[in-house]
Amino acid sequence: MDAATRTPDATRLNAEMLLLRKRLMAAGVFAPRRRDQVLCVVQLVILFVGGYALLATGSLWAAGLGAVLLSLYYPQSAWLGHDLGHGQVFSNRRLNAFAMGLMAWTQGLSSTWWKMKHGKHHAHPNAYRLVEGKPVAIDEDIATAPLLVWDIALLSDEARQKLAWWLPLQKHALAPLLLLARLNWSAAGVLHGIRNGKPGEVAGILAHYAATLVLALLIWPGETWQAVTWFILVQLIGGFMLGLVFILNHSGREVYPEDKGYGFFDAQVRTTRNVHQNWLADWFTGGLNLQLEHHFFPNLPRHRLGEVVAESRRIVEQCGFHYESLGFFAACKITWASLPSR
Repeated sequence: MDAATRTPDATRLNAEMLLLRKRLMAAGVFAPRRRDQVLCVVQLVILFVGGYALLATGSLWAAGLGAVLLSLYYPQSAWLGHDLGHGQVFSNRRLNAFAMGLMAWTQGLSSTWWKMKHGKHHAHPNAYRLVEGKPVAIDEDIATAPLLVWDIALLSDEARQKLAWWLPLQKHALAPLLLLARLNWSAAGVLHGIRNGKPGEVAGILAHYAATLVLALLIWPGETWQAVTWFILVQLIGGFMLGLVFILNHSGREVYPEDKGYGFFDAQVRTTRNVHQNWLADWFTGGLNLQLEHHFFPNLPRHRLGEVVAESRRIVEQCGFHYESLGFFAACKITWASLPSR
């Protein structure tokens, strides 16, 4: 009997995954490799400095290449911040938190906003609850209506009627909206900081955008509007890369009410997909292509996730669950197709 015909056994899955975690801990797999982390920092310096150095040449072609490098800097720096947020880099929690705050400033994001939002996502991926008969997302990653509706279950009857005209259009709007992902997250961080008394974070976000724009204006020898255009393009392209990586991991997987009674590990399996592992996918996504393993073991260093894939897949399938892993373009296709049109 193969995994597709077995009855999913959540109790066994939970027990097997906890045993796997113990084995990994005993084998030292949770220990970070400093070489990998140093390389992460080195590449960030190269991407950031290289982007602005190419802009300084005054050549439009070089500036275009510089925009690509700086655009890549934003998701890559986000992945390092993500590592720190999960305690993957340092054993000292305070040091992780401090370093994560610094990384957030280098991206123009709020670390406390991200930790609050991301913690809910890991605990209750794709989950919602009913409040007075209306669905309210627990996992704020799926709380994107009215711009994007990932599942009709997330809409009340009234909201569904109001958005009936928009639902058929959202597949076409997804790519343009991803361009705004980084700017949207920065704005959310500013609002979070204002509402929760985090003036340092608000100042850090605003300072990041001001400093990087001023730097572009100072070193570009051409017209001011060209430097501003270059700066805006970097924010949009970097945002698209970030947003694309995030939506491939859970979109189109099960969206469920919290009273469904899922356990921790079976909730991860039902709501999460991997993108096939290869060196380019691992680098571009910061290891988030191995999203299932990351959700099973959030503090497992990303450079060691690949060491766990074969064993975690075996356990998932032997416990009767579907282990979803797709190629990059197949994952893009299913993500776009998952957006409801009516």
